[in-house]
Amino acid sequence: MTAALLALSLRNNSARVRFWLWFAASLKFLIPFAALAALGERLAAQLPVTVVASPRLLATLPVAETISAPATMLAAVPQAGAGINIALVLGLVWLLGFVTVLAIRLIRSLRLRSVLKNARDIDLSQVPSFVKVKTSSSLLEPGLVGIFNPVVLLPQGLMARLSHGEIQSILAHELTHLRRRDNLTAAIHMWVEALFWFYPLVWLIGARLIAERERACDEGVLARGHDREVYAGGILKVCKFCLQSPLACASGVSGADLGTRVCQIMTAPDALAVPAPKKMLLGGAALLTLTMPVMAGLVTAPMPAAIQDVSRSVAAAADTALAHGLAALGALPAPAAPQPLPRLEMAKVAAPVAQPPHFTVAEWQPQTMPAVAAGPRPTASMTAPMAASPAPPPIPLTS
Repeated sequence: MTAALLALSLRNNSARVRFWLWFAASLKFLIPFAALAALGERLAAQLPVTVVASPRLLATLPVAETISAPATMLAAVPQAGAGINIALVLGLVWLLGFVTVLAIRLIRSLRLRSVLKNARDIDLSQVPSFVKVKTSSSLLEPGLVGIFNPVVLLPQGLMARLSHGEIQSILAHELTHLRRRDNLTAAIHMWVEALFWFYPLVWLIGARLIAERERACDEGVLARGHDREVYAGGILKVCKFCLQSPLACASGVSGADLGTRVCQIMTAPDALAVPAPKKMLLGGAALLTLTMPVMAGLVTAPMPAAIQDVSRSVAAAADTALAHGLAALGALPAPAAPQPLPRLEMAKVAAPVAQPPHFTVAEWQPQTMPAVAAGPRPTASMTAPMAASPAPPPIPLTS
């Protein structure tokens, strides 16, 4: 994402700058970020804890982990599922994809070598003496084949259809590939694609590398004074009568989007030089990419050695003081241990059960009431109710 934004900001500048920007994004996959993180851990042991635990430094940790993520994908080992070794399964899947990509590239390379083996040498005065030029009966487009011993391979049937100016411009294109070492950079990215074949971003970077390198070669050809129309006409004839190169590390002529490319050749103005602010931006981005893993190792490192020594000495002093305190407490008379109180238990006394008195028939005598002293018998007057009081005399009525 960062490379894409930077490339967008440089769209009016030279394609050479954008190419090296995308190539730096490709190299980021191969940089050992684990070694940079280990360097950060070593630095953390030498710095004060206030620097290591700085809030600003801790805030950079998520960014550092994001930048370092692609290079650590192959080393990530997931948790194993129940009864299935997921790490082994994923490792086998990655190995299968890696071998498949390498096999496809190897087959294409062998086909290209067979074409180169059957080609014959020709001598062209426009080509430097250290570069061989060969023609073949195949339909492959003109291209630069090889990394350490490059050979310019031209299709024999195409040469009769091209004018002298078109041949000159196409040879200038291939020699620009040679000066830029495009075959070497393409081979490096091919290994990145083989190792990280499961990551879509590497394939996007590969497409952008091809597009920008062809655009950079077009700018180089036009900068040497070749006619735009003649050069564009030669490229159209190559695309009409030839096949595209099967390998990215065999730089051809017809790479990238043909319509956009011809339009840029005919109408695009000269590329602008990169101004100083953009150069500073590119330098800052490169520095940030390299220093972020170091910061990640610096933040996630264990406690520095000096602080560890202090913590050990403090812990040892605390243990010594605790031991002395326990010894002093041991010299004092020990308090009497509390005696357990006797357990009170209720005496189990059997309550007497009241038994009814037992009498025999012989012993039993009926109880009689005590005798009452004889007195005078009650008379009728005594038993009669009390006489009522006499009624008042009647009041005489007068007439």
